[in-house]
Amino acid sequence: PALRLGYRLVKGLKEEDAKKVVAERKAHGPFTSVEEFHRRTGLTGASIRRLAEADAFSSLDLSRRPANWHALAIGADTTPIIDVTQCRDDQTPELLPKMPAGQEVLIDYSTTGLSLKRHPVAFTRGQLTKEKVITAAALRDDADKYPHGTWAKVAGIVLVRQRPGTASGVVFMSMEDETGIANLIFWSHVYERYRAPARHATLLLAEGFVQREGKVVHLLAKRAYDRSEMLNGLSFSSRDFH
Repeated sequence: PALRLGYRLVKGLKEEDAKKVVAERKAHGPFTSVEEFHRRTGLTGASIRRLAEADAFSSLDLSRRPANWHALAIGADTTPIIDVTQCRDDQTPELLPKMPAGQEVLIDYSTTGLSLKRHPVAFTRGQLTKEKVITAAALRDDADKYPHGTWAKVAGIVLVRQRPGTASGVVFMSMEDETGIANLIFWSHVYERYRAPARHATLLLAEGFVQREGKVVHLLAKRAYDRSEMLNGLSFSSRDFH
């Protein structure tokens, strides 16, 4: 089973270009190469490079770097710069070094806003574990080790920040790591004290007391730190409601 991601996720790709691809595929079947894709769709080199950067040619058994190599042979308009079929063997994309997994994930996020390969926080887990930061799954499921009132640390990519007008300044926050979602509560004075990291961090590390009420689990945050540097330049926009 597979889920096809929509072209609308590719940042900077025009809707009319996406429609050209879909129409051509429906009319004449799947594509077999980047060069054939270019010839049949008539997309500009810039649009094809956007698709290559977004790893859209993986269905052609081309990873991101080889796909980019082929895309670079196409000019800014629709005219090929070089004929890649005539290149020497030592110039073939098969010899390009494999892109590190962490870089693949970061580029996925920068081009489509998500990744199907691995979660970015997974690459920081070794360091987080050294700092005694637990996973969202451990916070949620390990009630014996982390019962109500226990001090704990969690870290993740901030998904949502909410500050309802009826909550007396209390901020509710959801963040995600490679194991799931952790929910945080910031009293207004704590949020104001740590406003910079709580408001702007991509990777947020929070410390506080575990709050358990049946299956509902929160971390009542007392401290917050911006650890975005651990994600090596990943930019991610949360959904904030005030």
